[in-house]
Amino acid sequence: MGIFVAGPPVGAAPLPTTVSCPTQTCVVQPVGGPVAVDPAGFTLDVDWSPQLMKLLGIQQNDWWSLVFFFTFTGTHDGTEHFGAVTLLDDNGDPVTDVNPQFDDTNIVGSTIEARYQIFNNGADLQTFLVQGLQLGASDGDGVRTLEWTEARFYPAALVDGAVPEPAAMLLLGLGLFGAGAVRRRSL
Repeated sequence: MGIFVAGPPVGAAPLPTTVSCPTQTCVVQPVGGPVAVDPAGFTLDVDWSPQLMKLLGIQQNDWWSLVFFFTFTGTHDGTEHFGAVTLLDDNGDPVTDVNPQFDDTNIVGSTIEARYQIFNNGADLQTFLVQGLQLGASDGDGVRTLEWTEARFYPAALVDGAVPEPAAMLLLGLGLFGAGAVRRRSL
């Protein structure tokens, strides 16, 4: 499991996810839909390989936005108990020239938005490659159930040549099949 609840299993695999990047926002979602986490305490270990995202270049001392979305039942007490975030490169190593910091939470109906700012500690307009993340010890005080639904990065994009999402592959396959059928008829 990629979700660790009260004492993670040793050597647990990261949670598989997919990434789609409409405009300059990349949306990371767990494969198979929302994932239940223990509201009393959890961590996330997330991997979207073989897809590779790039945080688009910004000025030094400026920041990227990262927002985690959770749905919940019960009554959220308004506290902000979200852990540190570590971004991982395509080797699974921490991206060292960025500094993710928790900002605040926003409660909208039954959704918690945990907002982070990722500060650029590197050179101006440097692009950072990211293929996963780890969210440190967090909890959802006052809620009965909690599910992680997605995370959004801005500004970001998929790396050229990165593996497209399954729906795009299906459309590509149908297009190639149609082109082959048209070619056979013309022979």
